[in-house]
Amino acid sequence: MNALRRRLPDAAHQPLTIFTMLLPGAPYSAQIYVLPLVGVPLNIYLTWSLPINVARSIVGVAFGEFSDRLSPLTVSLFLLYGVIIMALSAWSFQRLRKKIAAGRPPAEDDPKPPV
Repeated sequence: MNALRRRLPDAAHQPLTIFTMLLPGAPYSAQIYVLPLVGVPLNIYLTWSLPINVARSIVGVAFGEFSDRLSPLTVSLFLLYGVIIMALSAWSFQRLRKKIAAGRPPAEDDPKPPV
C-alpha cells in the first residue's frame, strides 16, 4: 500500500475519489475504505464521496419506487443515469491516469521521448 501512496501524486486524489465512488459493481465497503488507505485527505474525501453517494442512493430508492410501474420515460431516465455514470467514470479514469503519469518521475527503463 505504501508503494501506491508514493506513486499517487496529491493532484490525483480528486479523480481517484470520483472514480472510486462511481465504480459500478464495487462493494460499498471497499469504496469507502480504500480511499483513506491510499492517503486521500479527509476534505477531498468528504467533498466528493458524500454528494456522489447521496445521489446514487436517491437514484436507488427512486428505482425501487418506480420499478413496479415502469413507463418509457422512467426507463429512459434510468438508462440516461447509467450512461452518465459510465461517462463520468471514463472521464475520471482518464484524468487519474494523466495525473499519475504527470506526477510520477520517469523510471530508468521508461522509453525516452524523441528529441
